Amino acid sequence: MGKKFLIVLDDVWNENYVGRKNMSMPFKYGAQGNKIIVTTRSENVAKIMNTIPTHYQLRQLKDEDCEQLFKNHAFDNIKDYSCACKVLETVGKQLVQKCNGLPLAAKTLGGLLHSKEDVSEWERILKSVI
Repeated sequence: MGKKFLIVLDDVWNENYVGRKNMSMPFKYGAQGNKIIVTTRSENVAKIMNTIPTHYQLRQLKDEDCEQLFKNHAFDNIKDYSCACKVLETVGKQLVQKCNGLPLAAKTLGGLLHSKEDVSEWERILKSVI
């Protein structure tokens, strides 16, 4: 009896059908109940994988949700957001707009700026190409 497994293939871009079939062959010999999760930004890859009838298309966060996620990481050392420096909050809102609703971008920027209380650091990031 084969062993169970969960495999995550993250950010798959290969749209080559033969290559995918060759890659997936070893997975056919595991125990029943195995799972393979594939993440991709390509609709073609999602269609090629065709292991279940549906795929999940993730949407961008709403502006207010993206802002909250950013704040949770940027200001988590501050008990009350209203006490946070208003200038940092203003720059933070502009940074959130640059995140374009992408949770990883909001979390990463918030974490990066978490320990930075100097407004010039925040503005430098805002002016950079991100």
